[in-house]
Amino acid sequence: MSTQTNRVAVITGAAGGVGQSTVKKFAEQGYTVIGTDIRVPDGLFEHASVSYRACDVTSESDWQSLSEAVIAEHGKLDVLVNNAAILMTYTIETSSVDDFKRMMEVNSTSVFLGMKFMLDALKKSEAASIVNISSSSALAGYPHFIAYGAAKAAVRSLTMSVAVHCQT
Repeated sequence: MSTQTNRVAVITGAAGGVGQSTVKKFAEQGYTVIGTDIRVPDGLFEHASVSYRACDVTSESDWQSLSEAVIAEHGKLDVLVNNAAILMTYTIETSSVDDFKRMMEVNSTSVFLGMKFMLDALKKSEAASIVNISSSSALAGYPHFIAYGAAKAAVRSLTMSVAVHCQT
């Protein structure tokens, strides 16, 4: 297994199953990992190179604060993993507009905010990467995942657009 010494990763949704697995894998590969979640509960994966920080991924001020802290403490960011997400199941007939907006905010607007606010820190890296977690729900219709699928389709499009932007 290759190691990535002096590389820094931010992983959102770090308290959940996929987030914890991602934090662990990056730590095992030698990254300094900052795991974020809306709340940081006890019992999360512990490692000398891992720290956790409360961050509401829908909050511009939380992203700004995180970006400033990463630059102040590490001077750069090498990898941003936008993993935070929520899932509510309902059909078009049983959903509320507020539920739809919340799903879009957490599952897609947060990805936009993460890329927007962390881009300066990523630009300080010699080889930066952004990993945005989407879903097969972005590519197919599922009657009980209307907002989730729409949000993940937005993530897919955001990812492609920002990739093209960063190449220029």
